[in-house]
Amino acid sequence: MSHDVRFAILTANPADKPKAFPDLEALARHIQRERGLQALELVEVEDLEIDGDTQNRRAVTVFALDAGNDRDRLIGHAYLDGQGMAVLQAALRRNRLVMADDMKDAA
Repeated sequence: MSHDVRFAILTANPADKPKAFPDLEALARHIQRERGLQALELVEVEDLEIDGDTQNRRAVTVFALDAGNDRDRLIGHAYLDGQGMAVLQAALRRNRLVMADDMKDAA
């Protein structure tokens, strides 16, 4: 990952390159789209290792939860320019997913 990237998400697939975002709000909107109607679990990580980079980074691991609140799938590891979970939680609240009326009935 380029050293000038401030906000990114890394998927579980090691072959995938990190997806960079211009700002925290764009990253939060991406996570909201990926989660759909599922709840999230956020886990702060102090030592995220990125291939080709010797520097460990602070990040937040983002899981989507199933109806029983068990981990269903890994959305990714969110790199937040060295910031932690509280910053991501606030951005997710500001960028809530807006559902169309027909989707609300399905939920």
